[in-house]
Amino acid sequence: MKLLVVTNLYPLPWEPNRATFNKQQFARLAKNNQLLILVLVPWMDAFKNRHLLGGQYYDGIELQFVPYFFIPKILRFTYSFFVFCSLLTNLPKIIRFKPDGLLASWAFPDGVAATLLGKLLNVPIVLKVHGSDVNEYLHLLSRKVQILWAMRHATKVLAVSRALKEKLVMNGVPATKVEVIYNGIDKSIFFPGNYAEACERLGLNKDRKRILFVGNLKKDKGCLAVMNAFREFVESDESLDLYYIGQGPCKTELEAQSKESRLLGRVHLLGVMDQPSIANWMRASATVALPSKNEGVPNVLLEAMACGVPVVATNVGGIPEVVGAESGYLSDYGDNKGLVENLKKAIHVIHDRTKIAGSVVAMDWAENVLQVQELFKRDDKSL
Repeated sequence: MKLLVVTNLYPLPWEPNRATFNKQQFARLAKNNQLLILVLVPWMDAFKNRHLLGGQYYDGIELQFVPYFFIPKILRFTYSFFVFCSLLTNLPKIIRFKPDGLLASWAFPDGVAATLLGKLLNVPIVLKVHGSDVNEYLHLLSRKVQILWAMRHATKVLAVSRALKEKLVMNGVPATKVEVIYNGIDKSIFFPGNYAEACERLGLNKDRKRILFVGNLKKDKGCLAVMNAFREFVESDESLDLYYIGQGPCKTELEAQSKESRLLGRVHLLGVMDQPSIANWMRASATVALPSKNEGVPNVLLEAMACGVPVVATNVGGIPEVVGAESGYLSDYGDNKGLVENLKKAIHVIHDRTKIAGSVVAMDWAENVLQVQELFKRDDKSL
């Protein structure tokens, strides 16, 4: 089967760790299917990094970076129109490719524009939604109307959690149209390991404990909340440190706070890392914390659990579906007291790392890909 993929969620030459879950999924789809991936790039980023763009191949997959124009910060409801026009500039390539189906990853503007393209090509359309593209955008009327239109005209909607499906059904999407398929885990990278050996590999003191945050350094992801909670441990637990992996708009603020006298030498910003390095840091940590505001099912939590590491997160989106009592601790977003208490449990309670890893053993990319392929076996009446 030939699949055309449209998404903004994909690693970029200047942002190699962006949406690695999509890269993993598409790479596995490409083992039994031929893929053409159109990666949407905002025109300002594309212009700034124009020397890095162009057609590329990755493990036999053809990638085309597609810059799309828009007017920054105003008339955002028109973005799907601009994305559609940008996709049309690649129409000759698409027609030569002759896709049998179209997979769009992210509801707006990607999914709306891709649905228009799919109808033009008369191919089955699968629209994959992740979290914020449903939890936030459905509260904005102009985007909601377009998203629901796209879902009505898609062959199937792929939701990465039951919570996302329930949200869509509440907003009028037929339950029969929405399939829940959890993302997988690359278990060749994320697997349990010996804590002391992981510390030695990284040159860390095995007698110290570490809280690890992995992700976009944004307020809504909870990076500042982790810092505030860590302050509660500074005097009471001198053997505890805080580490951040990632980049984002809160980096400068976090760096400034890390230089405060009581935090100096205890907070470390490691920047961007590849996945094998992230896995090593997870295995060398007492817990991975992600107290975010909105989520589908964040892969960083699945990957941490696959490493046997207990997680501390928020009771939002699909997180309660995958984080059980044996694998982590949940509190409400913004509940600093609850976050502190959960971090204490994660750090001081002795956990069975093998049991934690076993809790996500079903999160398998091979099974995920089989289920995704099934979605393209359409009933023509559904279009």
